[in-house]
Amino acid sequence: KKKKIKDITLEKIGYQTDNGAYYCFCPDKNCSKTLITEVETLKEESQIHLGYLSFQGAGASSGRGQAAPWCVETWGVDGGLSKKYPLDLDTFQKAIGIPLQLYAPYFCPGTSYFGNTTNGNWTSVHSDVTLPGCDGFAFESISADESKDFYGWFLDKGVKVGMISFEPDFMNQNFNC
Repeated sequence: KKKKIKDITLEKIGYQTDNGAYYCFCPDKNCSKTLITEVETLKEESQIHLGYLSFQGAGASSGRGQAAPWCVETWGVDGGLSKKYPLDLDTFQKAIGIPLQLYAPYFCPGTSYFGNTTNGNWTSVHSDVTLPGCDGFAFESISADESKDFYGWFLDKGVKVGMISFEPDFMNQNFNC
């Protein structure tokens, strides 16, 4: 008998902030407050019980525009939120009252997560932008032999601030580039 792994994204309704949605490019001065208000209003008016908030884009990482789309220089958990999101993720998650799905498809070249840095001495591999379909996708990822330890360390930090699910995204580029 196969054991089924729990997956909140298959069991609950989530609120998405992905793919060019308003909250990725929020024009407000305090996007934390805007999104908290939106989630509260949705919970009150729709009678839908939200299971999680998928918090992506500008709200979940920094580094956009430096290399590959949505690459992470500093993850939101580590203080990499846009200035338009003044609340840290722990405070934000407590304010909305539902778990978070966080996002980190790959890391920007030169990110502080690799090499001898404050975030560890992890070894990275680099994408090859000369491969077909990889133009514009310069990024770093953890080396295969360190990936289990790295993602254990990395995702534990997310869990501490209310993360219940993780989206890697851009799997085609992660695999092929």
